[in-house]
Amino acid sequence: MAQDRKVFVGGVPQDLNQDDLYAIFSEYAGVKKAWLQKCRTADDGSGGNTCPPQNHRGFGFVIFHDANAIDELLGNGPSRFIVLRSGAKLEVKRALSSNKMGQDGPGGVG
Repeated sequence: MAQDRKVFVGGVPQDLNQDDLYAIFSEYAGVKKAWLQKCRTADDGSGGNTCPPQNHRGFGFVIFHDANAIDELLGNGPSRFIVLRSGAKLEVKRALSSNKMGQDGPGGVG
């Protein structure tokens, strides 16, 4: 199941794109898929979209080929910060399914 190979990545700067995210996590293990959560456009015609369509919401997800990659990346902790060359910090946590979020409290949504 992909959920056991998936991490939530928070604190993603706007100048980072999906290819960058893929490259960053490929340094740790084989990445199957990496994506940034895009802003939703307002469909009510009000133009109330708070985020330009080319930007993301500041978080994303990465799915590794091997579930052990998450254990190696996070160790025994619930999360880890990865410091980028720019000085920005990405917070990495195990992604939780919507069902588990209700049971376990806040965390990444998958």
